[in-house]
Amino acid sequence: MSSIQPSKLLASALIVALTSLGATTTVTASAVAPPPTTTPPPTACSFSSTVISNFNGTPIAAENTIWFNSVMKLQNAPSTSHAVNIYVTNATVTFQDNSGNTYTVAVPNAQVTFDPNATTATTSFDANTNTWVTDTPYGTAGNTFLDAVALTLANSLPGGIKPVTWDGQISSDTAGVTINWQWAAAVYTNFSSNYALLDVKPTDDTKASSYQNSDHAGTPETYKPYVIGGARGGGGSNWTGSYSGTMSQTCQADANS
Repeated sequence: MSSIQPSKLLASALIVALTSLGATTTVTASAVAPPPTTTPPPTACSFSSTVISNFNGTPIAAENTIWFNSVMKLQNAPSTSHAVNIYVTNATVTFQDNSGNTYTVAVPNAQVTFDPNATTATTSFDANTNTWVTDTPYGTAGNTFLDAVALTLANSLPGGIKPVTWDGQISSDTAGVTINWQWAAAVYTNFSSNYALLDVKPTDDTKASSYQNSDHAGTPETYKPYVIGGARGGGGSNWTGSYSGTMSQTCQADANS
């Protein structure tokens, strides 16, 4: 892995503005400067969704990167002979450190397609639309990658931060499906701001993708040697971090919140 170059020179472009708000400083951070986003095609439902969790007790040093990643399972697809699309837009991760600094991390958009014609699960990143794109066959084992963002820290963080909130707008083109999603976070000493270089595993399934191993969906395969403890991970082989609780919501045709 010696050919991987550190991405620390990009840290100043990833973490940016400090804006004084009285006694509180708000830190707004986005790992990728988002280009204009596209509007998803007409959908059967759209709803806001939130999962709240916390970091473990391990402090995180400045210049390390937190890899926030989320996964999902699809239930109640009316037919596996038709594709089902799941979209995520306007997602953010927010938390506050012990100095009163509020971090608001803009998460890229995501599109997950459960495709009856797919033979292999894949995940890629479309920089033009700031969108994670995952295509997967029906019936793969375990979780499917949903969305992710990398936050390189300008300043250290203490352990035990809570709450840490991930929210966003989820929509689907298929009424009646149930989306079960949860998130995790791991810390890396070296990472890339170019998501196309991460080689993100699209599914837990050990045979459904080009990464035929037991790694969790959302594992950045290229950067596994650089994982350490912190956020929701313990280092070692825990490349995504431990999962939060699960939010389960069903796509109702009249849902629009």
